[in-house]
This record gives sequence, C-alpha cells and structure tokens, in this order.
Amino acid sequence: MKMQLHVDTLENVSRAELAAVLNAAFANYFVEIKLDEGQLDDKIALERIDLSMSAGAFAEGRLVGFALIGIEGETSYNGGTGVLPEFRGNALTARMYGLIIPKLRIASIRSHTLEVIIENTAAIGAYQSIGFSRLRTLACFSGKAEIARGNDSVELRQLDDIEDDIAVAFCNALPSWQNSLAAVRKLPNSHDLIGAFLGRELAGYLIYSGRRVKQFAVAPQHRHRGIGTALFSQFAGDEIAITNIDRSDSVTISFLEKLGLKAYLEQYEMMLGCGEVFP
Repeated sequence: MKMQLHVDTLENVSRAELAAVLNAAFANYFVEIKLDEGQLDDKIALERIDLSMSAGAFAEGRLVGFALIGIEGETSYNGGTGVLPEFRGNALTARMYGLIIPKLRIASIRSHTLEVIIENTAAIGAYQSIGFSRLRTLACFSGKAEIARGNDSVELRQLDDIEDDIAVAFCNALPSWQNSLAAVRKLPNSHDLIGAFLGRELAGYLIYSGRRVKQFAVAPQHRHRGIGTALFSQFAGDEIAITNIDRSDSVTISFLEKLGLKAYLEQYEMMLGCGEVFP
C-alpha cells in the first residue's frame, strides 16, 4: 500500500526531530550542513524562522521534508528546504509551498527570497515551477587573509550597532537575509562590530562571528585609503570566510581577492513575488 503523505506546519515538531531530518536531507550535499539542536536554535533566531509559517512534509506522522520560512516585516525568506532521499520525486517542495503561499498572502508579505547553489539544477527547476525567478548571483569566499600594511591613522573601535542608513550609504549592494543587520541584532552576543575611524568620522565597519565575516563596508569617499585593510588586519594569517557577496559588486570582490580569498561557491538569489504574488 502506498504511504500517505501530507503537509502541515512545523511548530509542533521537536527540535531533535527537525535537526535529524535536516541533517539527513542535506547529507552528501554540495557543502557540509550538519546542525545540533543548539545550532538549529541559533539558525532559527538568526534567520527569523517562524515555525508556524514553515511547512513540513509528513509520512504517517513522521517528518520527511521541511521548508523553513523566516519573516521580517513585509518580506520573507526560505532558510532551507530539504526532503529525505527516499521521499524525493513526490513534488513535496511544491506541496509545501501550497501551504506556505496562502499564509504569506494572509500575512501581507510582499516578497519571498531564497538562495540555491547554481549547480543544484533540480532545486532550481522545482523553484521555477513554483514561480521563482533569479534575482542576482551571490559568491562565497574563503581563504587565509594576507594583510598588507593599512592606514596608520585609522583607529579601530568596538561598536554596539550600525545604523541602517549608514549601512545603506556605505554598502555597494544589499546583504543577503542571514547577513543583514536584522539578523545580527537577533544574536548580538554572537557577533562583533568594529568601526574604523578617521578622527571622529566613521569611515568603515566590519561585522563578524568567529572567523566568518557577515558584513563590511567603507564609505565611498574614504575608499583606497587602507580602511578595509585596517579592518581585516585582525584576521592576518587566519582562515576566514564571507558568504553571499553580490557578483555585480566588483569593487568588493576585487578587494577580497587581493586579500587572498577565493570564491568556492556561487548561488542564485531567487524571488517569488514582488507585490504581485501576495497582494
């Protein structure tokens, strides 16, 4: 007899079960993904995952697939979709979105984004069939930072926060969902913020967690003056990573390459809706 599959929300699924299914669904994936329950809790907080808006696929009460949905104002984000290998081929991603999309509409969500590795053609096809379209290409970099001498007149100071309008003015491109200031503010104790000052003027900033850089930017009028190098000087000789840099941001990419970092992965940022799907 064929096993019955159904979809429902995830708020009644235990962290242990969700973590186990996530890890099994992403086993042998393009990049290693393995989370314990504590790391899953951090992911849920960082990406503003709402389990009542997220969907699960179930086989006789057992979780076999998931789509984690984050909400921030009128925007939303897919923090990961996965299906256990033995249940693939049942259009479960589309069926889960059949539950998610009406919820987004009721919540007055105007747009919904996700990232997908460009080699993952099966997932891209599934998302396109639902109505997603490519928005931009994002590159992920890693490597050992080779730091030249920076600007000696730059003073580095610890910051409590970065104002949104400063980030917009300094950055060449919008950060991805999990690198946004909203995400950083969800886990302030897990992030460090460093400001680079010329006298009393903030000339650049860097946000990082461990050896993973979340954001960095230099004010346009202060570029090519060693500000970025000064910010990254604390990582000299260390292996660092920075994810989801807009491929069109040639200035930032050139700087990262000069630091000795190399692109190891590219993703498409895809969008569903733009004031049309969820009016």
